[in-house]
Amino acid sequence: MTSPSVPGGSPILALAGVDTYYGDSHILQGVTLEVESAAITCLLGRNGAGKTTAVRTVMGFTPPRTGRIALRGRDITGAPPHRVARAGVALVPQGRGIFPDLT
Repeated sequence: MTSPSVPGGSPILALAGVDTYYGDSHILQGVTLEVESAAITCLLGRNGAGKTTAVRTVMGFTPPRTGRIALRGRDITGAPPHRVARAGVALVPQGRGIFPDLT
């Protein structure tokens, strides 16, 4: 078991120079991001800024063409979604009514 990172320590999730495309459309361009363990991190941006694409890229639904994605220091770049989920990353899409009886 690894210990949680401390400020200035290794990030739990790191994207380095990630480029993602949909066809010929270059959506993510050189994205670099580090998420520290136990931190609250938020992606903000206008519609079409690439927030969903960034999450889909981390989850393995839309593999990057270039760059690296690491989870707890292990390379998960281009890993299939089931492997990313097994590593402990989850995605709950907005407005899908996954738990319709809960408020």
